[in-house]
Amino acid sequence: MISTVIVTVDQLDYLKQCLDSWRDTVELPCELYIIANDPPDATRQYLEEIAYEYVEHLDTKFQDVSVAFNQTNLGISVAWNQGLIASSGEYIMIVNDDVLFP
Repeated sequence: MISTVIVTVDQLDYLKQCLDSWRDTVELPCELYIIANDPPDATRQYLEEIAYEYVEHLDTKFQDVSVAFNQTNLGISVAWNQGLIASSGEYIMIVNDDVLFP
């Protein structure tokens, strides 16, 4: 299984593109962890909705979907470490929210 950790900081447009491209590319069983550092309300709402949507696909494509909301911007390295600690995949991919998958 592959774990994907995506960290975001107030980049909703990039995050949407990143998640869309990730979802369309992933073929193996995977788990997704999104760490949001001090997200504005629009980002928080979007992540709550997308997590619910992805959870509907559990046991088919996604093994686990989790979103963590940090109340302050703890920095990217702390957020990456949060995702690494939560991950259980044999392989772990760390991604920023401005990455697009082919």
